[in-house]
Amino acid sequence: MKGQIEELEEENSQLKSKLREIEEGQTDIFSEVSESERLAIRHQVLGLISKIDNHLEDNR
Repeated sequence: MKGQIEELEEENSQLKSKLREIEEGQTDIFSEVSESERLAIRHQVLGLISKIDNHLEDNR
């Protein structure tokens, strides 16, 4: 039983290392987007939030 636990702990450690490597290789979606595109996306999101707020207020 101890041997099996040690094997599982080793496998867990290896999987955690692989996960860290994968996470380090990833970039967030906004790092690839230019500043003007970010502003356009932000404007769209704020517009959608405003529409949702208005819709919710109308249904009260």
